[in-house]
Amino acid sequence: MRRLPGLRRVIRHNSDNARVAQDVDDEIRFHLDAVTAELVASGLSPEEARREALRRFGDEERHRRALESEDRAGIVRQRWRERVWDAFADIRQSVRTLVREPLFSLGVIATLGVGLAANATMFGVVDRLLLQPPPHVSGDEDMALVYFIKPLRDNTFATNTSTSWSDFVTLRDSSGVFDAAAAFWLTDGSLDHGAAATKLRVGLASGDFFNVLGTRAARGRFFDASDDDPAATETVAVLGYTLWRDHFGSDPQILGRTVHIDSHTLTVIGVAPLGFHGPQARRVDVWLPARAVADAYLGKDWETSRNMYWVRIVARLRPGLSRSAAAERATSVHQNANRIALKGDSLARVAFGSIVPARGAGARTDAGTKASGLAGVSTQGRISVWLTGVAAIVLLIACANTANLFLARHDRRRREIAVRLAIGVRRSRLVRLLVNEALLLACGAAVVALVLTWWGTALMRSTLLASYAWDTPAVDLRIVAFTALAAAVTALLAGLVPALVASGQNLTAALKSGTKGSGQRRTVLQRALLVTQASLSMLLLVGAGLFVQSLGNVSALRLGYDADKVLVANIDAASRLTGESTFIEQFFDDASEQVRTIPGVTSSAIAVTVPFASSWAHKLTVPGYDSLPDIGDGWYINAVSTDWFTTMGTRILRGRGFEPTDVKGAERVAVVNAFMAKALWPDESAIGKCI
Repeated sequence: MRRLPGLRRVIRHNSDNARVAQDVDDEIRFHLDAVTAELVASGLSPEEARREALRRFGDEERHRRALESEDRAGIVRQRWRERVWDAFADIRQSVRTLVREPLFSLGVIATLGVGLAANATMFGVVDRLLLQPPPHVSGDEDMALVYFIKPLRDNTFATNTSTSWSDFVTLRDSSGVFDAAAAFWLTDGSLDHGAAATKLRVGLASGDFFNVLGTRAARGRFFDASDDDPAATETVAVLGYTLWRDHFGSDPQILGRTVHIDSHTLTVIGVAPLGFHGPQARRVDVWLPARAVADAYLGKDWETSRNMYWVRIVARLRPGLSRSAAAERATSVHQNANRIALKGDSLARVAFGSIVPARGAGARTDAGTKASGLAGVSTQGRISVWLTGVAAIVLLIACANTANLFLARHDRRRREIAVRLAIGVRRSRLVRLLVNEALLLACGAAVVALVLTWWGTALMRSTLLASYAWDTPAVDLRIVAFTALAAAVTALLAGLVPALVASGQNLTAALKSGTKGSGQRRTVLQRALLVTQASLSMLLLVGAGLFVQSLGNVSALRLGYDADKVLVANIDAASRLTGESTFIEQFFDDASEQVRTIPGVTSSAIAVTVPFASSWAHKLTVPGYDSLPDIGDGWYINAVSTDWFTTMGTRILRGRGFEPTDVKGAERVAVVNAFMAKALWPDESAIGKCI
C-alpha cells in the first residue's frame, strides 16, 4: 500500500493531543485526590472533602487549558532540541565524510566557487548600476528622469536623454506637470592651472537640482536659485566628497575657501555626501550653478538655442498625476514649442522614466510600441546585463557538473548507502545527510566566491566601468546575501536530486553488487546532465567566438581616420582666452605649432569636436530641396584647421582639402563625407554644390 504524504504527521499530531489530554487528566486527578485525602484526614467527610478540594482548585477547565498548552509547548521545545542535536550530528558526520575525500571536496568547492563568483560579481555591478536608485537620491514614485522618444524613418524609435535649455524651461514653466524640475549636465574641467592642474568631472546644475533630488549636504549647504544667477555677486561651488577627501585632505575649514576651476574663481559653500553623484552613476567631482557659469563652457546662445542638446532633466511630478497623463500633457507642450521654432523635435514624445536605471523610459509611443526597458541605460549597463546572462549560464554549468560529481560519488557509495538503509536509517534522514554534504561544500564555495568577487569587482571597476563612481566597497551586505542565497539554491539543485536517486536504490541489488564494478554505471540522469553541460558549454563557446569576431570587426572597422596614431590634447586655456577673437585664434595657432615641434609628432590640427567624444549638430538647407532626407538626429558639422585631414589620416576621395588660403574673407568652402554626398546628390558629383 502506498503511503499518503503527511499521514504519519497527522496521526502523530492526534496522538500527541490525546497523550497531552490524558497526562493533564491524570495530573488534575492526582492533585484533587491528594487534597481530598488530606482533608479527609483532617476530619471532613469524603463528600465534603471533595467539594472543598474542587473549590480550592478553582476553574478546572481554565487550568486544564493552561496545562495542556504548557505540555504542548514542552513537546515542541523537546522536538526542536532533538532536531538541533540531530542537525549537529548530521553536520559532524558530513564533515567527517568530506574530509575523507579531499579531492572530491576541493573539486566541488572550486567548481561552485567560480560559478558563484561570476554571478556575485555581475550582481554587484548590475545592482549598483541598474537596480538601485543613485545614492542619496530619493527613489519614490514622484521622481522621474525625462526622456524624448523620436520616430525614425524605418518605424523604429530613438530615445534621447538630453535636450536644449529652452526645451527644459518650456517644460518646467508651461507644461504644468512638475511639482519641481531641474536640469544638469556633466563635462570635463580642471582644478587650478599650470603644472598643478588636476582634471575634474564637473557637474553643472540648475538652482533647484538638490531640492528636487532630496539630498542633504555633508558639510555646509548646496547652492539654490539665488546662487544660480549670472548676476550673482559671488560664484559658488559644491565639492564632491571624494575630491574634498583626496585633494583637500578632508579639510574641516574648506567652507569659504576659494578654488580655481577652469576660468572661474569659486567659493566653496558645501560638500556633497559620500557617494552622491546626482541621478546617474557617473563620477562628479564638483557641482557648479549652471546659469552662472554656462557661458564659459557653451558660448553665448546656450540659453536660447533649441539646437544644443546638452541638459538632462530630473523632476518631481505633481501629486495625484499619473505618469501617462503627465507624459501626454508634456508631449503636447513640447511639440507645440518646437513646431513654432521649426525644429525636428516637433514629433518627439516626452516620457517619464524611473530614477532606477533598469526601468528605463517605459513609455508608449503613438504606434503603441513600448520603448525598451533599458531605454535610459548606458551601453556599459547593457553590457553588464548581457554579462549577467553569461554568468548565469556559467553557474548552470557548474550546477550540472557538481550534480554529476555527486551522482558518480553516490554510485561508488551504493553499498554503504544500502547498508545504512538496511539497518534502519530512514530515507529522509539519509537524504538530509547527503544534502548536508552539498550545503557544506556550497558554504566553502561561497567563501571562495566572495574572495574572487572582491578581485573580480575591482577588475571590472577599473577596466570596463572605469568612468562610473564607485564609492561603495567591492563586497557589501547585499552581495554577501546574494552569494549565500545563490549557494543554498545551487546546493539544493546540485545535491537534492542525486540524494533522492541514491536513497531510492534497490537494496537487494545494491547489497549483492558489493564494490566490484561500482562507479562504472552511467544513469539516464547522468547522461542528461552531461548533455546539458555540453550544450551550455557549446553555447558559451559560440557566444565567445561571436564576441571575438565582433571585436575583430570593430578593430578592422574603417573609421575614416587613423585612430592608432592620433592623440587628442585638451588645453585648459580658459583663464587666458579673455581678449579679442584674433588673440584667441593666435593662441591656438601658436599652441598647434608648439605641439608640432614635439619629437615624434608629424602633424597637428585644431578642431571644435572630436569623434566619439563630442558632436555639433546644425540646421542644414540645400538649394533644390524643400526637405532633406531624415537621417535621425540631424546633420553633424565640425570646424577644423588646415592640417586636419593630414593629421587624422583621412583621404580626400574627390576634390581637395583645406588650404592656407581658406581663411575669413575668402570664398567659403566645406568638405562633406561620402555618406552626405550620396544622400544629397546620389547621381551627380558633390563638388561645387552649395549648402
